Amino acid sequence: MKSKKKNISMFWMLVFQYACFAGIVLLALGGIGRLLNQLITYSYSDPAFIHGEEIAQYAAAGKESSIPKSWLKGNSWYLLIGTDGTPISGSAGSPENLVLSAEDVSILSIGNGYKGYTEYQQEDGTKTGEYICYRPESTADGNAFSIEGMFLTDVSTGTVTYSTLKEVSAGERISDTLRMVLIGESSGSMISAYSETMKDGADCVVLIGVPKVSMAGENTKADLVIQMYDVILVAAFVLILLLFVLWLSRWFRKPITMLSKAMTEVAEGNVGEQITYHGPAEFTEMCDSFNTMSSRLEKTEQERRQAEQEKQKMLADISHDLKTPITVIEGYARAIRDGVIPESQQEQYLSLIEEKSEQLTGLINEFHTFSKMDHPAYHPDLQKTDLCETVRQYLAGKYPECELAGDTLEADLPEEEIPCMLDTVQLHRALDNIVNNSIRHNKPGILIHASLHREENEAVLILEDNGSGLSDYAREHIFEPFVTGNDARNSKGSGLGMAITKKIIEAEGGTIELLPADDPWKTRFAIHLRTL
Repeated sequence: MKSKKKNISMFWMLVFQYACFAGIVLLALGGIGRLLNQLITYSYSDPAFIHGEEIAQYAAAGKESSIPKSWLKGNSWYLLIGTDGTPISGSAGSPENLVLSAEDVSILSIGNGYKGYTEYQQEDGTKTGEYICYRPESTADGNAFSIEGMFLTDVSTGTVTYSTLKEVSAGERISDTLRMVLIGESSGSMISAYSETMKDGADCVVLIGVPKVSMAGENTKADLVIQMYDVILVAAFVLILLLFVLWLSRWFRKPITMLSKAMTEVAEGNVGEQITYHGPAEFTEMCDSFNTMSSRLEKTEQERRQAEQEKQKMLADISHDLKTPITVIEGYARAIRDGVIPESQQEQYLSLIEEKSEQLTGLINEFHTFSKMDHPAYHPDLQKTDLCETVRQYLAGKYPECELAGDTLEADLPEEEIPCMLDTVQLHRALDNIVNNSIRHNKPGILIHASLHREENEAVLILEDNGSGLSDYAREHIFEPFVTGNDARNSKGSGLGMAITKKIIEAEGGTIELLPADDPWKTRFAIHLRTL
C-alpha cells in the first residue's frame, strides 16, 4: 500500500540535514573557540591581574576584607598610595618603605584603567621603556581594554622620547624609583596601576603586583593551549563529521536493508512480503513499488496454483468423458467378436457402437477447439458485418430444430443496421452452444427468446428461456471448462460448450455474462459486442 503521508524529497532532506550539520559544526566550533579563548585569557592572567580593577575599588573604598582570597593567591598583592606618594594601606606581601614622589603618582594617575610598563632592547643597543595606559571597555564577549595613551623613555637617562599623553610631554624625566616600581625590580613582580578615589573623596593610586615567576608559568600554559588550538578544532570537526556520516549511513542503510531482506524472501518463494517504511519520497516510492510487485507476484502465484488445479481437474474430466464411450465401444465390439451377441441383435449393437463413436468424435473435436483457442496463434477472421442480419439468419436456420424438439423460438430484432467486426462462423457456434443447451437440458415446450438493442458504442444481444433454470453450482461456474448441469457430471455433453462460447465472444472483442433470473425467464445470457 502506498503511504498517504506526503514525504519530503531526498534532495531537500539532504539539504536540510546538511544545513543542520553545518549549523551544529558552527555552534560547536564557536563554543569550543570561545572556551579556548577563555582558557587562554585565564592562562595568561593571574587572578590578581584579571580582577585588578575590582581589587583597586575595594581597597580605595576601605573594604579590604571583602576582597576574595582567591584573587590574591600566592605572592600577589596590592598597595594603596596617596597623591603625595605615601603608602596608605596594602595587603600582605606588598613592598615595604616604598616612597614615590608626587610627580610619580601623577603619572600613575593618568587615565582610569590598567597601566603597563615594559623595557626592550633596540637595534642600536639602547634600551627603551614603553608606558601604556589601558582603558577598560565592556563588550559582548566580556571585558576588554583599549589604549588610551602611551609614552616612550630612554632607560639610560629616564627621559621621555615620545608621548601621546597630554599630561606627559617629550623631554620630561621619569624617576628611577617609578621605573623600578613599574618593572618590578624592587618587588620581583609585574605591576599594574589604577587611579581611584577613596571614601573620603581623596584621589589615590592602587598598585597591583603579580609575581613574575607565576606569570611566566601561566604564559607557558597559555602557549600550550594556543599550540593545541588548531588541533582541538580539527579534532572536534572530524568527530562531528564522523557522527554525521554514521547517522547518515544508518539513515540510508535502513530502507536498503529492508528491501534486500524482502527481496531475499521473495527469491526464496515467500511472495507477498510487504515493507512498512516512512522517509524520503524516493525510498518510499521504491518500497511502495516493491509492495505492488510483491502483491502482484502473490496474486500470480495464486492464479498459477489455481490454474494447476484446474489443469489437473481438466485432465481428470477429459479422461472420464473419453473413458465412457470407449468402454462401451470396446465392450460391444468384443461381445460381437466372441459371438456373445445373437446375430439378430448385432445390428442394434453396431448402431450403439456407431453412436458412441460419433459422441467420442464430438468430444475430441470440442477438446481440439478448446485447446486451439488457448493458443497464442489463434485469431478470429473478423470482418465488418451487420449484427442484426447475422443473428436473424442464425435464428431462421434454428426454427425447424426448435419445432422438432417441441420448443418455441421468438426474436425481437431492430430493423436498423448494427455494424460490428465479427467472425460470423464462430459467432454462430457461440449462439448455437447457448440455444442447444436450452433445448437439450429442458423438457419440450419451453420458450426461447432473443432480443437485440444498441447502447452507446456497443450492441447487447440477450438469449433467454423459461425452462427449469440452472443450479447454484452451474450458475457460479457456468463459463469454466467441463461444467455441466451439476457437479456429478452425469449430464449430457462435455461441459466445454459455454467455455468455448466465452472464448469466442472475448476473441471478437466482446463479453458475455449470465444475468439474474427475471420471471418468466429462468436462464438469461447477455452478449456485449463493440459497434462501429
